[in-house]
Amino acid sequence: MRNIQIILLTAVLVVFGLSIFLYKAAYLGYPLWPDERAKTFEIEARVTIDDVNGPLKATMVVPQSNGHFGIVDELFYSSGMGQTSSTDSRGNRIYTLAAREAEGRRSFYYRAKLYQFTADISQDPSQEQLAVMLDVPSLLEGYPQPQAEALEALVAKYIANSTDADNLVRLAISSLEDGRMTDEERIALDLSPGSSPSDLDKARFIALALRTDGVPAYVVGGLNLSGSHRLAKPVHWVNVWNGERWVNYNMNSGDPRVPDTYFEWWRDRPSMVTVDGGRLRRLSLAHSEEISPREEASAALAKIIQDPLAQMTLFGLPIEVQQVYKVLLLVPIGALTLIILRQIIGIKTFGVFMPVLIALSFRQTQLVNGIILFTTITMVGLAFRLYFERLKLLSVPRLSAVLIVIIILMVMYSFFLEQFALGSGLSIALFPVVILTMTVERMSVIWEEYGPKECFQQGAGTLLVAVICYIVMQLDEVQFLVFVYPELLLVLLAVAIWFGRYTGYRLTELVRFKSLAEKGAP
Repeated sequence: MRNIQIILLTAVLVVFGLSIFLYKAAYLGYPLWPDERAKTFEIEARVTIDDVNGPLKATMVVPQSNGHFGIVDELFYSSGMGQTSSTDSRGNRIYTLAAREAEGRRSFYYRAKLYQFTADISQDPSQEQLAVMLDVPSLLEGYPQPQAEALEALVAKYIANSTDADNLVRLAISSLEDGRMTDEERIALDLSPGSSPSDLDKARFIALALRTDGVPAYVVGGLNLSGSHRLAKPVHWVNVWNGERWVNYNMNSGDPRVPDTYFEWWRDRPSMVTVDGGRLRRLSLAHSEEISPREEASAALAKIIQDPLAQMTLFGLPIEVQQVYKVLLLVPIGALTLIILRQIIGIKTFGVFMPVLIALSFRQTQLVNGIILFTTITMVGLAFRLYFERLKLLSVPRLSAVLIVIIILMVMYSFFLEQFALGSGLSIALFPVVILTMTVERMSVIWEEYGPKECFQQGAGTLLVAVICYIVMQLDEVQFLVFVYPELLLVLLAVAIWFGRYTGYRLTELVRFKSLAEKGAP
């Protein structure tokens, strides 16, 4: 019965821990290796307004996290104008800037940092948002009545010659290519002979056709973040709702996919900036591409996405707390290494967690210095401990005396290193005094009960296990995985519980009883 409980418990822990791990790694794009990198982008928009004389009101669409891009570290600055923010019916985030009395020139700019994720962080639209994306009259605003009628007639023709939304988009893009346009299409799009429709012209016409056919769609204005450009030009495409998700159609090829560097900035607007009370003199867009550690992207994703599993990360904690957990999370790794070395191999040590604590101490002193320090101080401390035993001291004063001796030895050791310019004095001083004191006390007890041979065997075993634990815990890959994926601790817990029922021979016991097995063989 107990075996069944352990099997079920370990199975649940492993499945639960690995499921979260695989979800975060495969779907959310969390890194698996410490040297993985992610694309990072800096975007900027600068606006200059001239001929201001009196009340001034300007609006600007500022981007928001969408698709595979997440925005962090935003900055919006304006000179001498009040700022308010709102969201329109299309989902655009609008900054409104106003001044009751203004003269001359005014300027403002927006800057943000973008991370590119593997996961799509867009949320499904509501029924109200889909209804807005079916609004036909809004796309005909600004057109003269004859041109609006020509557009409606051309739309009806395309709808009659297509079978579905995908076919309608491809048909429109193919027909609007250079050299294939008819006079009817040129009149509808208000194009002069020899001119070509822009991506914005194509996008607005296709969105109009789709909405007329009852398919939610909207025109997208954004940036192609590929490379770095000081004077970037907007790009346009169409997003179409296929009943389950938004499909992005490229205005050049007609493929239901735009380059992964296309970033959506605004929706269903002819321009991202409008001015009332002045003249828009300049709107400049710029972007630059950088490479950053992927864990920074993971931290940004944890802040942006609403998925509860994305919040299971330590990146959101304060920096000083993160540093503490980077060390604390290594203890289970050392404990699992200790279990294997004790239960499977059979190496004897002082206690259960003493080698792990010593291994953590080696992180402060470095391995060679730590081994020398540990060996020297424990040997000298053991001599003093045995001497204090002969003086018949009580337990607490004796332990305190050993503690004082160890501190004196550490001071002398650090002073020696500094005098000979060997460095590491400060890190030596950080070597946990309590660990050394308890190690000396444990060695003396084993010396008295089992003799010096057993004492030195366990001391050597403790040092060997501590070195192996230190090597395992110092692996960058191990440190990185347990920090980014703390759910793997559930798998370590399952392994520890599973080893808790191990009653077989240890490797050292097989060597020990090998001669008996050979004598008993026929």
